[in-house]
Amino acid sequence: MKTINKIFQWGSSHHPQWLVFIRVLLGLLLFAKGIDFIQDLAGLRSLLQFNGVDDRYTLLSVAIAGLHLIGGVFIIQGLFTRLIVLIQLPVICGALWIDKSGAELTYAASVLILLLLFLFVGGGRVSLDHYFFGGQEDVQPV
Repeated sequence: MKTINKIFQWGSSHHPQWLVFIRVLLGLLLFAKGIDFIQDLAGLRSLLQFNGVDDRYTLLSVAIAGLHLIGGVFIIQGLFTRLIVLIQLPVICGALWIDKSGAELTYAASVLILLLLFLFVGGGRVSLDHYFFGGQEDVQPV
């Protein structure tokens, strides 16, 4: 646990201002993908069923869309950044597992890399985490 604290502390102290732009861009990408999923829930369900997800998990497509929408908003604001990133990681890993080629694979891999980055560096100084918690969230692991 000490190692995780040290990594999070290092990430918080090495958070350049331009990473705020990247964090907002990541949140916008997740939010836009959530809207895309909402507009085509049937397509998402059929994609999940094609890849072996059972019919009784049809609410999974709604959950994926909702997690993208809510996660995108929270990441844009920088609120509970590390926790939201941890929640998004299984969804993006599932996207990598389902889609094995094409532009969606590139998108999912890029989002995964950015999520891992913000897992370590947190929301930064220009975030609601820093505003509400006074920077204290930067030293504590999720």
